[in-house]
Amino acid sequence: PNENSFCEAIALRYIKKYQKNFQNVEFLEIKKFVDSQNKAFLIDDIAIKDFQKKLLNCDELVIITPNWWSAIPAIFKYLLEVSLTYDFAFTYKNNLPKGLLTIKKAKVIITQDSPVWYTKWFLGDPLYKMLKKGVLEFCGIKNVEKIVFGSVRNSSMKQRTKWLEGI
Repeated sequence: PNENSFCEAIALRYIKKYQKNFQNVEFLEIKKFVDSQNKAFLIDDIAIKDFQKKLLNCDELVIITPNWWSAIPAIFKYLLEVSLTYDFAFTYKNNLPKGLLTIKKAKVIITQDSPVWYTKWFLGDPLYKMLKKGVLEFCGIKNVEKIVFGSVRNSSMKQRTKWLEGI
């Protein structure tokens, strides 16, 4: 959501690197759904349908998100809630959830100010678990990879450049 953030730098690096290898790389900026003056969400039916169409047409989904209070930003959660609907992203068969999305692979890239070890061992990795188990696998995406950049606030430009080169 924040302009000139490390998440945005990761996204731009990812696009630059992978757009050459694939026919189509789509970039959806969550910040475009926020009215900065009123702090209101601007997700309408057109935005929802566009997001759903992108999900139906993608082979790999890459999510780049900051870790905010052990979760994704509220606007991103809202987009998921209104887009990943029953009979679109999932259904139930014999009272068990059945994912309907056919995306082959997902990559979750998380930035956070806490050290990676702290979030994993002391908090139990709640953001990643929610996205992996509660959203992606629930909706049918079984192959989920994780990359976490920790202690971003205290990282040097040299460290950030090294991280970006590894994307």
